[in-house]
Amino acid sequence: VTRRAAIKIAGIQIFCSDDIDRNIRKAVRYIGHAAESGARIICFPQIFFLPWFLKEETPEAFNHAIPLDHEILNPFREAARDHKVVLICPFFERKGEKTFSSAAVFDANGTAIGVYQKAHIPSIPGWNEKYYFQPGESGFLVMDTACGKIGIQLCWDNFFPEGSRALALGGAEIIFAPTAAAYASQERWLHVISANAFVNNLFVFRVNRAGHDHGLDFYGGSFCVNPYGELLADPIGIQEGISLVDIDLSIIAEARTQSGFFKDRRMNLYGNLVLKEEQEIR
Repeated sequence: VTRRAAIKIAGIQIFCSDDIDRNIRKAVRYIGHAAESGARIICFPQIFFLPWFLKEETPEAFNHAIPLDHEILNPFREAARDHKVVLICPFFERKGEKTFSSAAVFDANGTAIGVYQKAHIPSIPGWNEKYYFQPGESGFLVMDTACGKIGIQLCWDNFFPEGSRALALGGAEIIFAPTAAAYASQERWLHVISANAFVNNLFVFRVNRAGHDHGLDFYGGSFCVNPYGELLADPIGIQEGISLVDIDLSIIAEARTQSGFFKDRRMNLYGNLVLKEEQEIR
């Protein structure tokens, strides 16, 4: 696969049922559609092929947790290889005795090149994530794929600006933000994704869950923002579908030259960003 500056990237939002095999088959079909439309990197929402088990605290739901090498993920490995696309595949990961909200990245040859584990875990009604997930241990990984250098910020992570900045400093060109947001939170997500894209002068693609699922209405509305903080297209609606956008990675350097945000940083003033525990604001 030849790397080039101008590429298409896609976010896929699908409705999820309690039939996991059916969800996976549908997701693989959508990968084919996106690839046929020219997408080189394809991202799914947070924990996209499982029904929304996080509304309740249920011990049985831990049966959904799987290691990276589990056969359930094989259709995605194969789809990445067959279509020669990079695939961001969020899943409920089991690693040893711990469980995480994670995203595997399959490169265009089907090889898993990394797993990002969600760093910041919320616990709010409908999202009982602290019950299921440990805080991630992967760190903020920049993955050098066949189509560009990418990072991942899973849902709640995007409200912590340090993660996006760490990825930018690590060389990421695109941050993919798989989310599972419901209720009327569209505006705040548009604000935070646009801000993270602009202040770091890179692309950020928010890919949100869609459909009514176990009492929550996930509204989809996936969108991508460029390094100037501008929407590349209107967010797609609440329906199943593909958000397909054309991006040019060469404008990252242009945006950074114009803004000066990186060259004008004052590292000597930032030491207190990592506070001692007893000083933390709670």
